[in-house]
Amino acid sequence: MAASHTVPAPASSPATPVRQTGWIADLAFAGLTVVLFVAVALATGVHTPWDGPIPLALFLGVLLLVRRRWPMTVLLLSVAAVFAYHLGHWSPAGWIWPVAAAYFTAAATSRVRWVVAVGVAQLVYSAVDARWIIDRNLVRYLIHTLGEGLLLAALVAVGLAYAALRRRGDLLREAEIPAPASVAVHRIVQEALANTLRHSGATAAQVTVGRHPRSVTVEVTDDGKGDPTGGGITDGNGLTGMRERVRALGGTLTAGPAPRGFAVRAEIPVAGSPE
Repeated sequence: MAASHTVPAPASSPATPVRQTGWIADLAFAGLTVVLFVAVALATGVHTPWDGPIPLALFLGVLLLVRRRWPMTVLLLSVAAVFAYHLGHWSPAGWIWPVAAAYFTAAATSRVRWVVAVGVAQLVYSAVDARWIIDRNLVRYLIHTLGEGLLLAALVAVGLAYAALRRRGDLLREAEIPAPASVAVHRIVQEALANTLRHSGATAAQVTVGRHPRSVTVEVTDDGKGDPTGGGITDGNGLTGMRERVRALGGTLTAGPAPRGFAVRAEIPVAGSPE
């Protein structure tokens, strides 16, 4: 007997709080980028911050406001802006950290290989650009190049970890069902399929589980004639036992003929579910 399993997409919940939190984080990253870049420039002897540091900082900050929507575009434009800045200005600020937030965001996407490629290209150019330091201070050069490389590796690693946590959270929101309801769903499927095998003469069955904002539903349908006696009344293994189990959780269970056979359907409320 063939069996198919279908899990419909869960009901979506309002995303307004998530969007608000995202905008707050974007504004924070943008502001931090502007403040830190300008502060480092001033601390290292730049006397005319409007001639380079402030325009670059503002440009990088504005880009971060759309980093979630176009992460790779923001990364490429940010790196290009840093390249352009270094062509006309000397800066001890380095190459990677001014665009750290852009690297982090892009590393959390599926294009992490491209992120690494962009970062390696930037590191190579940085190492070549700073070659004049070798004759004056080899240790400083090594600190410069290795430090930039370690920072890039850390940003990519943190971005990947964040993406993994986000995926895990999405999976939990979509499918983690509280234990009592989960056990009930498992037993309903077990009992319904057992009755299908014993009584219906079906050749195919389908199990559908749905996760909704305040409930979980399970439906087992087959192409057989069903169990007209409701079997297993005394030992709790039939429809009566399933109804009692669902009723104890505040839910409902129906069983009867379906368009192409027989169907058992239960809806179980899930306390504390997100709206």
